[in-house]
Amino acid sequence: MKNQIIKNIITALAVTAVIGVTGCGSNSSAGAAADTAADTQTVAEAAEAAGDTAADTAAENTEAEAEEAPAEVTHIVISTGGTGPKPYIWTDENNELQGYDIEVTKEIFSRLPQYDYEFVTTSEWLTGLDAGLYDFTVQHAGFNQERAEKYIFSDAYNADPHGILIRDDNDEIKGLEDLPGHTTEVSAGSNNANIFEAYNEAHPDAQIVLNYVDESAINMTPQQVSLGNVDFYFFTAATLRSQVEELGLDNVKIIELPPSEKDAWAGTVTGNFFIAPKGKEALLDDINGAFEEALADGTIERIARETTGDAVSVPTQEYIEEVRAKIADIQDSLN
Repeated sequence: MKNQIIKNIITALAVTAVIGVTGCGSNSSAGAAADTAADTQTVAEAAEAAGDTAADTAAENTEAEAEEAPAEVTHIVISTGGTGPKPYIWTDENNELQGYDIEVTKEIFSRLPQYDYEFVTTSEWLTGLDAGLYDFTVQHAGFNQERAEKYIFSDAYNADPHGILIRDDNDEIKGLEDLPGHTTEVSAGSNNANIFEAYNEAHPDAQIVLNYVDESAINMTPQQVSLGNVDFYFFTAATLRSQVEELGLDNVKIIELPPSEKDAWAGTVTGNFFIAPKGKEALLDDINGAFEEALADGTIERIARETTGDAVSVPTQEYIEEVRAKIADIQDSLN
């Protein structure tokens, strides 16, 4: 490359020199030719120096580009149900994924150039991990012991404060301790179903009555509460507010619960997590690092306000570390 640069410079200057000689009269041709020969030698020396500089610069640029670009880009396939709960995950009229969980995922991967990614919307967003179809899932998913036996979890990207939706005229339910003896709807295999099933198993004389419905119908449970068909609905408080507004319900209210109260009552860990099959620890470590960066510089709070209307569910670093330790203890006990 260096030799080619020098050749190009010498050729260009030599042509210029010949044109200059031709333009002189015949009486001065010999002197001009001598001057040109001397100048050409000087030009060659200058060209060689220029060639050295250009070659060095090109080499430095190539090295810099190599350092900036990842050695290899890994393609990541992310599963999601894509059907809710809003405002965390939903699909708009153009069949585009929207919501806090989706925007947080996009922000994380914008900070990880070693990966590219795609979302796949599927009803098998969790079980598809078992078959190796997906690298991890984002579905506003919670932690439970059954999942911990098969999968690994990221740090909590959402604190997930919950609430209890009841009718305005319900004066029997004031908190979690009042739920036994009352009815609600759950979808089989959901986090709510796991929580209430575990509670009922531990309290055979104080059962919560569970009506099982399809996952696609669970978003209409607030309406069933409004109609008096079930007594309460337990879910993420932000989602309950969104559903009440969308359905235009004016005879219900939400009892909001701090995460610590839910954890103590249910014996579980509150939060939402990316879930991956075992063996994807390095990927989740990268995701956790990028999320912490985005949390520290305020990007996660901005996303939360833009997608959910507030930042009450944005986890603090202290919360993340506390939940991480709880999950580690539970998973260690399973091994």
